[in-house]
Amino acid sequence: MLGEKYKTTRSQLLELKKRRELIRRGHDVLERKRKALVARFLALLKTTRELRREVNAVTVNAYRKLEVANAVDGSLEVASASLAVKSRLSVEVSRKRLAGVVVPNVRHGGGITHDYALIGTSARVDEASMEFALLVELILQLAECEVALRKILEELGKIKRRVNALEHVKIPENEEALRFVEAGLAEIERDNFFRLKLVKKKIIQATTGGK
Repeated sequence: MLGEKYKTTRSQLLELKKRRELIRRGHDVLERKRKALVARFLALLKTTRELRREVNAVTVNAYRKLEVANAVDGSLEVASASLAVKSRLSVEVSRKRLAGVVVPNVRHGGGITHDYALIGTSARVDEASMEFALLVELILQLAECEVALRKILEELGKIKRRVNALEHVKIPENEEALRFVEAGLAEIERDNFFRLKLVKKKIIQATTGGK
């Protein structure tokens, strides 16, 4: 019952109006954050799609070059060259903020080095090796983007739940309480008006001798 929770007083009315203003401000902040996140999400989604297409293209190209190297130079030479390839790739994952959301920041150094003699291997083997090295870099970039997308989606879900709670629970509850208190105060004012009117009438009657 509203009567048990709210008092029909001026101070209660002021408190409810302040709460309404705070709720509206909170709602506006959440809406602005949601719009900013949606814009970031769409931009990042575009980048992610481009990276996926590039990863697919490079993957196809890398395996095609590997097949050519196997066919022309022989699998034995390719296997021998692969044993001399060493990965000195170092990956460092830190955190950064994207529109207020903590997302991974992937940085890598080093890479793939070839400890075989270039004279003893064909250009086809080198090309295949470099294509796979490029693929690794692209996969790291794609992983960073996809995790960031997931983080932003999670944050958008949280914002949506909070906005729904404000729009469907907090705001209606506050508005109902305001109407209840305002109606109660209006009734009190009417009662006071009639009471004062009655007192005034009695005073007039007393001073005029009941005429």
